[in-house]
Amino acid sequence: MMFRQNDKLAETLKLTDAEQAKYEDFKAASRATSETMQNTCDANLGSTMPNRMEGMETRMAAMLTAMRTVRPALDAFYASLTEAQKAQFDSRSGTQ
Repeated sequence: MMFRQNDKLAETLKLTDAEQAKYEDFKAASRATSETMQNTCDANLGSTMPNRMEGMETRMAAMLTAMRTVRPALDAFYASLTEAQKAQFDSRSGTQ
């Protein structure tokens, strides 16, 4: 679902070829992390407090790894946008 929303966003932004290339890199990085995140979040945390705590730590580590994977691609894509496109992007992603 997230990727369909992103495709609509790409249409709204009217990306140039150069911007589209950066956008594709961003989507690829996002997809690369989604399966790992899904598997980590779906994992059973266990019944004891130490097991649950370990599971939460594993999830947090996976989230940090995902952010470190996606962030450079997002930064490159965002930097390629015009100020007007950045404003549209920011408003669609809930930051305004």
